[in-house]
Amino acid sequence: MTVAQGALPAESGEVRLTNVRQLTFGGQNAEAYFSASGRRLILQRQGPNEQCDQMYVMGIDGGNLRRVSSGRGRTTCGYFYDRDQRIFYSSTEHGGAACPPRPDYSQGYVWALYDYDLYTATAAGSGARRLTTNPAYDAEATLSPDNEVPPRASGASGVSRMTFDGTTVTFIVVVANLNNVTLSHIHSAPAGANGPVRVDFFLGPVTSIQQGTLAQGSFTAADVRGIEFNALIDEMRAGNAYVNVHSQTYPAGELRGQTRLLN
Repeated sequence: MTVAQGALPAESGEVRLTNVRQLTFGGQNAEAYFSASGRRLILQRQGPNEQCDQMYVMGIDGGNLRRVSSGRGRTTCGYFYDRDQRIFYSSTEHGGAACPPRPDYSQGYVWALYDYDLYTATAAGSGARRLTTNPAYDAEATLSPDNEVPPRASGASGVSRMTFDGTTVTFIVVVANLNNVTLSHIHSAPAGANGPVRVDFFLGPVTSIQQGTLAQGSFTAADVRGIEFNALIDEMRAGNAYVNVHSQTYPAGELRGQTRLLN
């Protein structure tokens, strides 16, 4: 399906932006993110014949809109990675084909914390694979060489996902095109700064991964060093902690992603 651009009329009330173009028409369309090339967008969309949000990809001109999720359950938070060859997103499809019940909006806007898990697939939506298996709404962190301080000239990419149940943080770190990995940790520091290691995720042996899981497990207060557990949780919620993946090529870190713990 091809969707034409439409210029917003002057009476729309926009006074700060120019050349504003409408890219989607019909249904509910939100949370769109650019591919690394800047040529495509991935977004969550509830089309006229759909009961809840699914994941879609389209060109930045609004053309070639197509669904890349299964059509089962509800999806959110889609991103491109691995040089735009793959996508990841969250979905409730493991809980069944039906949409989960809508939250109660009687007291105002609510973002429901459904039982989302992380899925990965090709950019065309094929070969979808579930990465996490837990009954919680998970936090997301995207990993990119550009987030390192200073940035790295690396073609590697990845994603980490973490869930906090009040006493334990469960995590998974998935990477692509990453050679000679040596270590992976959580560090304390805001974006643009480096900080000390707080929790170990991967301590070897040295490995290379073209596409797959680097580390998966959980940690509690006993695993945290140099800071109180609750203080680290506060940093993760505020985006002031990051996952770092180190390699022999970049001993100080080749991939980095700030955390954002939501529950």
